[in-house]
Amino acid sequence: MTVRNDSSTTPQQDPRAARSYDALIQAMLAVLRRGEDPAAVSITEIVKAAKVSRPTFYQHFADVPDLIRAATLHRLESIFARIAAAELGGTWEDFARAKLRILLGALQSDAETYLRVLRGPAAARVIRGVIDFLADQLLHHSPLGTAVTRKVSNEEAHARAEFLGAGATWRVVTWLESDFTGSNSLDEMVERLAANILLASGATSTESGAAAPRSGEGLP
Repeated sequence: MTVRNDSSTTPQQDPRAARSYDALIQAMLAVLRRGEDPAAVSITEIVKAAKVSRPTFYQHFADVPDLIRAATLHRLESIFARIAAAELGGTWEDFARAKLRILLGALQSDAETYLRVLRGPAAARVIRGVIDFLADQLLHHSPLGTAVTRKVSNEEAHARAEFLGAGATWRVVTWLESDFTGSNSLDEMVERLAANILLASGATSTESGAAAPRSGEGLP
């Protein structure tokens, strides 16, 4: 049985493997919730908390930083899942107010945890995963998908979305290190980030005012 250890999502495999994967994710999430340094936690401690064996750990993850990456992205996906289906399908302004505000608000409320991860050995993998996740959101689940894919190949469209995701990620990382006051308040950051992404996407007024694709309507 081949197990994916480079994805942020639960492997598509037999139920036992899915359960062990989830148990390991939950064990690392518990570490993050306690405010501990995740990089200081050993595999021995993790497998004990997850009630799985060491070989099982290596079926899913290469090392502890790989698990930190997966657990962090799991939290990110959970944040996006908070948005009710009724809030999807709006314009870029609706999308920004819903998704970006919920995302940035959740990150702000737990800034120290995310900064601890981003200052540790898993930083590069986490940032890579976040960029990929945001690129997918922009390409397949936002009103800007049409602009990003306009008159280019699928490969170039993904490259454009990745570029936008990378820029957004960097802005958010630097914002998390701020005092969240004045121009760095949540409201100001939502507006600034939404405007930055919109401008960089090259979207026309028609594209930015179009509805985002709803579930099952994603772009290629």
